[in-house]
Amino acid sequence: MNVSRIAASLFASVVLAGCNVAIAAEEGDTAAAIDTTPAMEEARVFLSLMDQQRYGDAWESASESFRSSIERVKWEIAAQQGRGATGVLIARKLRSAAYATQVPGAPVGEYVAIVYDSRFERRPVAIELLTAERGADGRWRIAGYSIR
Repeated sequence: MNVSRIAASLFASVVLAGCNVAIAAEEGDTAAAIDTTPAMEEARVFLSLMDQQRYGDAWESASESFRSSIERVKWEIAAQQGRGATGVLIARKLRSAAYATQVPGAPVGEYVAIVYDSRFERRPVAIELLTAERGADGRWRIAGYSIR
């Protein structure tokens, strides 16, 4: 269930490492520490909504780019089918979070790629991929979500 091209591009272009702080190397700049905690908190909220089968609420909480990429009803159907196939969440462990400002196929901005190793009732080995995007208001919101 891959909703956003931003998520796929980000995961393909960023080497994922770190936990609460990621290193961002920008052209012409030295590496700077970026606190990814607010983006990761937004991911936890989004995942909690997904785990509670509140797919419409998850869509409402997502970024504008996410919401404009798929209609709410289509998201709810896709999420229900995707999460229905996995069954109930058994465990989830953060693997990594990485910050990026340039993502192929997406406008320059601020993104955090977040990866969880997850276990579900009918899918004992899964990876949940989320992309958080900082909006113009400074708030992080989820711009992409997939399970692999």
